[in-house]
Amino acid sequence: MPFRTPFQQAVVASLVLTLLGGSAVGLYILLAPLAGIPVQQSMTLGRLHGQMQLVGFVALLVAAVGLELVPRSRAAAPVPARWARLVVGGILLGVLLRVLGLASAGAALVTAAALSYAFLTLRALATGRTSGRPDDAPLAAAIVWLPLGAGLELASTLDPMTAGVTHTASIAAILYGAIGGHILAFAVRLAPAFANMQVPSGRVVIASAVLWNAAVLLTSAGYQLAWLGAAAAWALAAGAMDVSGRRRPILSEAPLHAVVARWAFRATFAWAIVFSGVAVLFTETQARHAFAFGVVLSVLFGVGARLIPALAGGRAASPTNTLAALALVSAAAALRLLAELMVLPYAVAAAASGILAYLALLVFGYAILRAISVQRTTAPARA
Repeated sequence: MPFRTPFQQAVVASLVLTLLGGSAVGLYILLAPLAGIPVQQSMTLGRLHGQMQLVGFVALLVAAVGLELVPRSRAAAPVPARWARLVVGGILLGVLLRVLGLASAGAALVTAAALSYAFLTLRALATGRTSGRPDDAPLAAAIVWLPLGAGLELASTLDPMTAGVTHTASIAAILYGAIGGHILAFAVRLAPAFANMQVPSGRVVIASAVLWNAAVLLTSAGYQLAWLGAAAAWALAAGAMDVSGRRRPILSEAPLHAVVARWAFRATFAWAIVFSGVAVLFTETQARHAFAFGVVLSVLFGVGARLIPALAGGRAASPTNTLAALALVSAAAALRLLAELMVLPYAVAAAASGILAYLALLVFGYAILRAISVQRTTAPARA
């Protein structure tokens, strides 16, 4: 039976939630005014879109990958399927409760699931049989950000007086601290094998992580210039890993998957630096979609096309579909950034960006579902 493991089920659930929920709501918010349809309660719909995308799509997928990848990379005992299902189910049910208007109950459930995820993955890092790696500490920091962000969102539902501040802090903690931190740590861990990139030194890994986490903390406290440190973090890691390929170019006989992964890493690091620069010169809110589209979705499409099927026991997703998804989402990120900066008419450019991003998700979702539904081998079930 396809999609029988918690990981496969999490991948399917996250794709369904974004395509039929978060992305669909976001597209409606952007397209309805162009069609002359008034958008009622746009702030409520906007927050609903954000929660489904940030938590129900990306955070759920990151947690599912972490539950599989962290124990494997440290030769630790695998997370039991029942515990993985509790984490995945808790996040999914929590988001659905938010959709139904039960904000506090949903946020509490997501927080409990995030705490469980943190416990399970940190235990795997601590008890693994292999020696520690330089990226263990950055990964541990990223793991801790997830329950912290979920807890801040819970606090925003309980105290209306501070809801605005705590909600904003929650977005920063989950999007930049947890998801951005996972991307940085996973890139260091996977890029050498996936894209023939340089293994960075331990000092560079730690320095990049310190700069990134400090930027997230300081900007949440109102020090916007700290985004300069974020740009330095990604630039430092990109140089040490030879993202450009000057020192370690992709060989002509390399498989297309490696070429796609290299381009995905290039896009990810480039957009991270662009995001940081725009956040300094303008505002973080104007730059947020550059991070969500350019950084998060680029690495998800380009690297996830190999990583997700590998963890699920399936075959690698089509590199042609992956390249198409990468091109679409890069165009979406550029259009949305130009719209936010008022270089292009906001309504039209933002709507076009939303359409391109949705098409990219459709292409990627189709490729991934095909890939993980075809099993290479039958893995033993976990207790």
